[in-house]
Amino acid sequence: MLFATLGAALIGAACGGGSGTTVTERTVGARTFIPKPTLEASSGFPEVDAVIAAALVQDDIELAGLTGYQTLPCETAEEAGDGPECREGESPGTEVEVLAATTCENGWVRPEAVPDAYKVSFAPDPPELIAVYTPRFNDSTFGGGFGATAVAVFKTGVRENGLTRGAALYINKGRTVWIRGDCADLVELLDPAGIDAYLIAPPGADAAPTDDASAAETPPPDEPGASP
Repeated sequence: MLFATLGAALIGAACGGGSGTTVTERTVGARTFIPKPTLEASSGFPEVDAVIAAALVQDDIELAGLTGYQTLPCETAEEAGDGPECREGESPGTEVEVLAATTCENGWVRPEAVPDAYKVSFAPDPPELIAVYTPRFNDSTFGGGFGATAVAVFKTGVRENGLTRGAALYINKGRTVWIRGDCADLVELLDPAGIDAYLIAPPGADAAPTDDASAAETPPPDEPGASP
């Protein structure tokens, strides 16, 4: 799972924290320059390519700087909502900044834990870009997709059972607004029902993996990075 190896402290942060939660904090010293790769294929949108390039070199600090946070009211553990949990000292309803994060369940990551969330998502081996597409959302999509207009999907390893592990970055205006890991297999991140059209298609994929009925019902999305 996306955050499992971070231990209980970061998982608490990913869910928004809570009473008695220990928060993982990082002290970042002088940055070491990490050269960005030349992408073999471009999405056609420089702001999307910049996020992809940072992910490919596992630059968690750069990715954190290219993150778009949600500002949401926190909730107590006893409340049944889907918002981030309040930490000790935070009153219910206090607005907090969080990044949406999903593996098998939806959750939230506080800003100080975001670099580690990226680090775990794209470790230990260098990730491989599989596809970039414009997304299609429905009423059950977490947060309505948080305004994402492009999704970059990466292969991040192979599980002991032989299934491929993956992560997807949902991008709006050059910032990741939702980081999503698969629950069991990378193919979950390439569900045709959630794809409007490929900007970079995986091998053997159609440019527009939709059937005629769903395409007729769904208006074309805004261009990635475009203002709403």
